[in-house]
Amino acid sequence: MGLWLLARLVVRLIGRALAARQVRGDVVVLVRRVAYVVMVCLAALIAFAVAFQSPNAVLAGVILATLVASLGIQDLMKNYVSGFYILMEKHVQPGDRIRFEGVEGVVSDIRLRVTLLQGEGGARVVVPNAELFNKTVIVSKDPARPQRGKPKLADGAEQDPAEGAKPVAG
Repeated sequence: MGLWLLARLVVRLIGRALAARQVRGDVVVLVRRVAYVVMVCLAALIAFAVAFQSPNAVLAGVILATLVASLGIQDLMKNYVSGFYILMEKHVQPGDRIRFEGVEGVVSDIRLRVTLLQGEGGARVVVPNAELFNKTVIVSKDPARPQRGKPKLADGAEQDPAEGAKPVAG
């Protein structure tokens, strides 16, 4: 009972501290709930260890909680890693029109976790980066934006930038 009251007190203090720093209300509620669940789980582990007179019970609980947490954040981490590669490879850039699996729109922003598209009628489409990274995506480049790659010569052949400019006979 005492640990439950302590958890309530800590959660209330966390909420007040975040509110004093003018953190958004929904974030305060989320942090308070996570803190409450962590405190209650910790209290349950301590009670379990006391009841069975074994510190291994707490260790087993911590290992189990770590396993559950790692499985829970697996998709989140997949999106962050995919976002890193999307940003580094630059196959998709803001202003490109992309289409995949029934989703189509113009890329408005690429973040580490998600890519934002401007869909038909101005609808905002939020696409997890793992979806873009693991699926076939059709990318239509904006013709007004300069393309990366080898420059074209007058006859349409590609020029290697290491060779330098060659005069075009006219």
